Amino acid sequence: MPRQMTFDEERALTLHGEGKSDGEIADAVGASRTAISSWRNRRGLARNMPPLKSGTRPEVTVEIPPGLRSAARREPPSGSGGKDEANTDNSSGGG
Repeated sequence: MPRQMTFDEERALTLHGEGKSDGEIADAVGASRTAISSWRNRRGLARNMPPLKSGTRPEVTVEIPPGLRSAARREPPSGSGGKDEANTDNSSGGG
């Protein structure tokens, strides 16, 4: 016989829908975090991540220094040894 849940599953489902973490749900319904995790997994519910201390997710911004942006657009300097230069150099006799 399956073990009976000893917490209010309806309340747990409501809290999950509000985005509460397993630990927050466990505290609210008087169950262990492991019990909530198992209950959630059996029902195919995704894990809610607890919010960061600030209450928001960080926004990641990458600033590329202007020198790097312009360097990526420039052509390589002549005489840099690129293979295209070696194929187009006709000044060295050999014909």
